[in-house]
Amino acid sequence: MSNIPKEKQTAYQRWELQSFGDSRPSMLAQREREEQQARAIAAEEAAALAEVEQAQYDAEPAPAPDYPREEELAAIREEARQQGYDAGFKAGHDDGAAQALDEARAATEQALAPLREIADKLQHRTARCRPGHQQ
Repeated sequence: MSNIPKEKQTAYQRWELQSFGDSRPSMLAQREREEQQARAIAAEEAAALAEVEQAQYDAEPAPAPDYPREEELAAIREEARQQGYDAGFKAGHDDGAAQALDEARAATEQALAPLREIADKLQHRTARCRPGHQQ
């Protein structure tokens, strides 16, 4: 149940017992007053809405964002491309240098393997030939 005082209720919120088809002059006048009030309120709301819409329409538009020009975009793209190229070149160079170093070590080991074998045999034979060494 609503707790709004009767004086503050509108005709649409208040319920009153009325007979159907009441065409007494006082009831007709009251209905006409209520309809006029409703039309006046609707007209005021429409005018206020139109005023707000007009104010929004008349307001200055927001400034357009300051986008970079085509030349600036081209310079930014070129700088980004060059940075990517430099980073890729450096990474490739570092990877290539590491791979070349590993391959050179492996090739050196392979080339020195027969010499190490000869050195080991020579050391073994010289150790056997020393005085005091038993055969």
